[in-house]
Amino acid sequence: MADADLAAAKAAGLSEADIIETVANVVANIFTNYINHVAGTDIDFPARSARAA
Repeated sequence: MADADLAAAKAAGLSEADIIETVANVVANIFTNYINHVAGTDIDFPARSARAA
C-alpha cells in the first residue's frame, strides 16, 4: 500500500483501526483460501458460473 493510498483512505474518513481491520480480514481470507487449496477441501455448496455482461 502506497503512502498516497493510506492518505486517501484517511481522507475518506477511515481511522487507523478501520484500515488495520480491513487489512487483517483480507489476510485472513487469503490464508484460509490457501489452506483450503492445500488441504483439498471439498466445496459443500453449489458451484456458480459467471454470467456474460
